[in-house]
Amino acid sequence: MTEENRNEGRHTADDAALTGFALLQTPAWEADRFRELLEADWGEKIEAPMPAPGRPWIFPYAGSVVVVGLEAHSLPARIGEDAARSAWPLAEEVAHNHLGAVIVAVVPESASLAENARNFVKVLSSLSKLPNVMGLASAGQIFSPAAFRSAALQIEEAPEMFPASLVIYFGTWQETEGAQPNGCTFGLGRFALPEIEVEPSELDAVAVRALLEAAVRVQMETGKVFKDGDVFAHQGVEYVVHFGPSTGIPGTSTLHLEKH
Repeated sequence: MTEENRNEGRHTADDAALTGFALLQTPAWEADRFRELLEADWGEKIEAPMPAPGRPWIFPYAGSVVVVGLEAHSLPARIGEDAARSAWPLAEEVAHNHLGAVIVAVVPESASLAENARNFVKVLSSLSKLPNVMGLASAGQIFSPAAFRSAALQIEEAPEMFPASLVIYFGTWQETEGAQPNGCTFGLGRFALPEIEVEPSELDAVAVRALLEAAVRVQMETGKVFKDGDVFAHQGVEYVVHFGPSTGIPGTSTLHLEKH
C-alpha cells in the first residue's frame, strides 16, 4: 500500500491533521519574524498575507494547509500530560510556567501523509527560534527548542525521511518491577496505520524504542505496510509481525513484533 492509497482511505482533513504547540514565556508571538524564519530555514516562499491582529494565520505550504494561532493563556491540563511522558528534565517546569502557546495544525492537501509530517516539523522547528518559546509540545511530549531543531535537521540531510520521533510517541513500560520493558507506538492512527507493539524480550527500553521507530520509518518511507505474517529485519534480527489484541492500549488490536 502506498501513501496515496492510505490518503484515499482518509475520511476528513481533521483525521489527518497534525497538531502541536510552541509554549511561550509571554502570551504573544511575532508572526512576521516567524514568517522570515520559516522561509529562510526551508527555502519555501510564503505568499499568503499576514493575518489581522488576533486572527489565526492560514497559508498553503508545500502541499499542506498550515493554521497558526495564538492561545494567550496557559494549557496546564493538556501540557501536564505531555510533560509526564517527556524525557526532557525541564518539561514539568515548562508545563507549569508557560503563559501562552502558539497552536499549529498542518493538514495535507496535495501532500502525502509523510510529506505533511515533514511540513509540520518544519513549521514547529522554525517557531522554536522565536525568543520567548520555552518548549515544543508534539508527539505526546514536550521537547526543548534545541532538541526539536536538532532532530528536524535530519530532513535537510535526508529530504525523504519520515520524522518519526517528532510526530509519533514511542512509549515503554514494565509490567512488574525489574521486568523487561514492553513498548508501543501512539499516533499512527493519524497515518491510517495500526499502532505497533513489542512485548518483553532481551531488549532494553532504548532498544525497544529504536525497534519501534525503525518499523514506523519502513512503512512511512517506503510505503510497505506490514501485514500479518510479514518478517521485519532490524539490526540483524528478524521479527515476525502479527495482528492481535493490545496489551498497552486496552480494547484495541495492534501489530506485534516478535523475534523470529
